[in-house]
Amino acid sequence: MASSSNPTLPVSNLKIDPMIALIDMDCFYVQVELRLQPQFRGLPSCVVQYKTRNKGGGIIALSYEARAKGVKRFHHGDEAREVCPEVKIFVVPELNGKADLTRQV
Repeated sequence: MASSSNPTLPVSNLKIDPMIALIDMDCFYVQVELRLQPQFRGLPSCVVQYKTRNKGGGIIALSYEARAKGVKRFHHGDEAREVCPEVKIFVVPELNGKADLTRQV
């Protein structure tokens, strides 16, 4: 039962204005790696997956520092290093040809 000083409205009476939120998750996996290896914070870095398959692996995330140096999401790891030789490339571990996400963070 709602008190008179703090009335509770039924859900049907609530007015909620629509909201659009943009969450930039492109940098998320890089942030996970930087949490594990903080000595690389502030440096251009990216995360690649399936490094053994094609051209240094496909980039799945990149830092804002790497973007500023010209690295693009569609690059492979080897191309990122051509554009930005100092880029730190983190590799998603693989197990039986699939991403191994069992590592503790």
